[in-house]
Amino acid sequence: MSAACVHTLISLKVPDWVVQEIDKRRRGFLWAGKEKATGGQCLVAWPIVCLPTELGGLGVVNLRFAAYALRLRWIWLKRTDANRPWKNLSLDFGNDPEVKAMFNASIDIEIGDGCLTLFWSDHWLGQNSPCLIAPGLCNLVRPRFRNSRTVADVLSDKRWIQDITGTLTAQSLSEYLILWQIVEAVELRVGVEDIIRWKWTTDAAYSARSAYLAFF
Repeated sequence: MSAACVHTLISLKVPDWVVQEIDKRRRGFLWAGKEKATGGQCLVAWPIVCLPTELGGLGVVNLRFAAYALRLRWIWLKRTDANRPWKNLSLDFGNDPEVKAMFNASIDIEIGDGCLTLFWSDHWLGQNSPCLIAPGLCNLVRPRFRNSRTVADVLSDKRWIQDITGTLTAQSLSEYLILWQIVEAVELRVGVEDIIRWKWTTDAAYSARSAYLAFF
């Protein structure tokens, strides 16, 4: 029942109620050998059942975390493999806030020419992104720009400033000046491709297992 879901989870955002219905039947099979189990038959809390064995659980797949981990694959491939024929399509496999946040927390970026790195949302300024350094200012940037502008697109001629719309408050003006100073110190290396490394594997490449374990 857990394995049969993988093909669906890798390509679709499954509603929470579907996961709950599958879990209800998995609990029933595990504790009672039936479609459903009563509360008294469940000897261990389900979150513990779904912990990996190395963390003290029974290793039953946490379907929600598995879905997040599998959808991370699409973001990784879109950002690291320019030859994917669907690379420029508007796919929403990784648009969940949890998936985006985990991707940003799971990669290290070494800036080269800036063509693979998103200016506003990627953590390319040390361990920070412009949206972490200047959250108030980032709120004045349209979402489609935050999720599409690369460092190469906007760093030359200071075009990142044009992405900012609306009225600057005292906070956002202060953040603007801080971000200006940081960005001014960045030098791109023309002809050198950005390097995106996955933190959770020894070869620095994404794997579904490493992504799944990272959620715990």
